[in-house]
Amino acid sequence: MALRAGQVSHKGWTCSALESIPGKPTARAFECFLRCYERGLLIRTTGDIIALSPPLIIEKQHIDQLFGMLAEVLKELP
Repeated sequence: MALRAGQVSHKGWTCSALESIPGKPTARAFECFLRCYERGLLIRTTGDIIALSPPLIIEKQHIDQLFGMLAEVLKELP
């Protein structure tokens, strides 16, 4: 199954955002927040936008872990 994300904006260390597929805008993002939180990953949501703010000292292994978890969650969402 392919990862379903509308677009990536604000690439960089301070903030990254993924716009998820339209449907039930806030419900999908909130479900993503809950599933990420259960896995120990804290994300922010605004409407249907998922925002990430990793620390400036993040290492590659942590970036891989962060996006790996997020990809798993997004694949699970209806």
